[in-house]
Amino acid sequence: MTERYQHLKAYVAILPGVVAGLIAGISPLVWGLFYFQLIDIVSGLIAAKTSWSSAFANAGMQKKTMMWLYVLTGHLLKTISPIPIDFPVDAMIAGYYCVVEVISIMENGAKLGLDAPGPLKKIVTIFTRATIQEGDVSVTLETKEKIEMKG
Repeated sequence: MTERYQHLKAYVAILPGVVAGLIAGISPLVWGLFYFQLIDIVSGLIAAKTSWSSAFANAGMQKKTMMWLYVLTGHLLKTISPIPIDFPVDAMIAGYYCVVEVISIMENGAKLGLDAPGPLKKIVTIFTRATIQEGDVSVTLETKEKIEMKG
């Protein structure tokens, strides 16, 4: 029993380090996507008021799930590619979807009659057409989302 207890203590002692190591390895853009999606869900519920539709909410959650599948696909491509990929594919995909989520949050505010602050509009405008340079690779991110919000 004492030996089992010692093993259990060792596993419990190691667990926080393993969890911290996993969390530390996640790109800030991936964390950003997670938080922007939470904010979008809450702002969407607020903007829906009494016109909440489960079919509409389900479609939105399916899109959010697909975003995560794209991020995961980017991560797997970088991880298992036989050709070295020297840029963070998953973070770039997450960054693109962060902009999409911020636009959706701004749309939810517009539904409530609250115009997005000027600096936020400016940042979204800059990021809807951004070029990221990593070594010899240049990637241009574009979104077709509308930037102008009308209440």
